[in-house]
Amino acid sequence: MSIIDFPGNKNSQQNSNKQKNKDENTIPSQKPYLVRAIYDWCSDYGYKPYLAVAVDKFTRVPNEFVSNGQIVLNINREAVNKLEISNDYVYFWARFSGVEREIFIPIGRVIAIYAKENGVGMQFMPEDSPYDDDDNNPNNPNLPKGLHIVE
Repeated sequence: MSIIDFPGNKNSQQNSNKQKNKDENTIPSQKPYLVRAIYDWCSDYGYKPYLAVAVDKFTRVPNEFVSNGQIVLNINREAVNKLEISNDYVYFWARFSGVEREIFIPIGRVIAIYAKENGVGMQFMPEDSPYDDDDNNPNNPNLPKGLHIVE
C-alpha cells in the first residue's frame, strides 16, 4: 500500500518525510472498514450479506459446516444475534441446525463479504491471525468477553 502525495499540497514535503520514517506494516488495515461498509450497503438495500472465512485454529465456527478449510456464513440481521464487526474480529451468535452457536472470526480470516442475491461485494486475501497462544488468557482484551481459546 502506498500513500499518494498530491502536487500542490503545502504539507507535501512534511508528509513525505513522515511517511519515510513510518514502517508500512504499521498502517492500519482497511479490511474491517470495508467489511462494515459492504455489510451496511447490503443491509440498506435489502440484500443478505454473506461472509466467507478461511478457518484457522483461532476461528470459532461449527466445524461440521467447514469445507476445504472455509465456511460461508449468512450475517443478515435476521440470521444473527449480537453482531459485532470490530477492527479485530467479527463476533455473533447464530443458529445452525436449530442450535445457537457463538461465532468468533479474526478479521484477518475474512476472505469475502458479498450480497447473496447478486454476488456484489469484495474479496480479500486471508491474513495471519493477530492472536497467539498467549491469547488463551481470559483477561486478554483482544477477545470478546467470555470467549477464550480452547485447544
